[in-house]
Amino acid sequence: MRRLLLVTDYLDAITGGAEKQMYLLAKGLVQRGWKVDLLVLQSDCKDRASFEREGIEVFVEKVSRVYSPRGREVACRWRKRIAQRAYCSIFSYHFGADLWLAMFLRDSYPGAMVSMRRDAGFWMRPYHPWVYRWFINPRFDYVCAVSHYVKEVLRRQQGLPEAKVRVIPNGVESFLVEEKGKEGEGFVITYVANLSEVKNHRLLIESASLIRARIPEMRIWLVGKDKGTMSSLKGLVHAKGLESVVEFLGERKDIPEILSRSDVCVQLSRDEGMSNTLLEYMSAGRPCIATAIAPNKEVLGNCGLYVSPDDPMDLAGAILSLYENEEVRRTMGQMARERIKREYSLERMISRYEELLKEVTCGM
Repeated sequence: MRRLLLVTDYLDAITGGAEKQMYLLAKGLVQRGWKVDLLVLQSDCKDRASFEREGIEVFVEKVSRVYSPRGREVACRWRKRIAQRAYCSIFSYHFGADLWLAMFLRDSYPGAMVSMRRDAGFWMRPYHPWVYRWFINPRFDYVCAVSHYVKEVLRRQQGLPEAKVRVIPNGVESFLVEEKGKEGEGFVITYVANLSEVKNHRLLIESASLIRARIPEMRIWLVGKDKGTMSSLKGLVHAKGLESVVEFLGERKDIPEILSRSDVCVQLSRDEGMSNTLLEYMSAGRPCIATAIAPNKEVLGNCGLYVSPDDPMDLAGAILSLYENEEVRRTMGQMARERIKREYSLERMISRYEELLKEVTCGM
């Protein structure tokens, strides 16, 4: 039987970007006849039942520090389990899992190990690139980047050779949504992103204050859990007098329903590896405005509008242009949906991973 092990340090709810992609990959491979196991090293697995319903066996170790004696002890047990289950490959997500495998399991595992890079490393501390360059990367057979942008960052920052890197973009489930009646809701602008500095929510609030008089029925829905900026964002909303305009919806699982009631969707990050949120907007046929950063351009192509991440006036102008032309919004949404079907379908992503698995297995 073809068997794969996915290793991650943390796994929050599968509504998040990396977590959701991990779930979709495991689910898709199981449906194609693979046996997939999931090892969570440091955190609990909040959505364990969702994985297990798909036939994915989940192991949770709760190691506080992967490089500790406890981490070594867990690795000793896993050496035996890995040998017994004869995994054809191990896919590793996030720094802690990469470090643990490099430290304790690389020398005893004969198969291919692949480090899955989901972002461009905006979270890294100064020593992280050094650890990757000199210790982790040499111990992995391949590095899989989620976008060409991430690939180039890794090559420049960590000296990864071209031959070692593979690019497999994220895929998205069909988000074809039923258009809902919007009587009384006004002109809805939606941003789905956890509330953190890198997601740049302030740009949207500042822009809304500039055009409120031009769009009196404007409503802004901020969807995502607090990652440290909710208090300051609410303070900004109050300072701008936008309490009746901006609504904090929190973490939600009814994203298709929310998108069906949205007129325009925005993705305003200062840094991304590849935005799953943008993929979902496009799959739902929503007109998109995104910051003009390389990973957003790679995904959206010519199917949306781009703005500076530092210019509220720029975003305000883009919103107004879409507000004033419903036909442009409709055409833009249709183009985005077709681009998803061609380039970023979930089926295409799973097929690319199967090709990678075939390559790494044959190469060992």
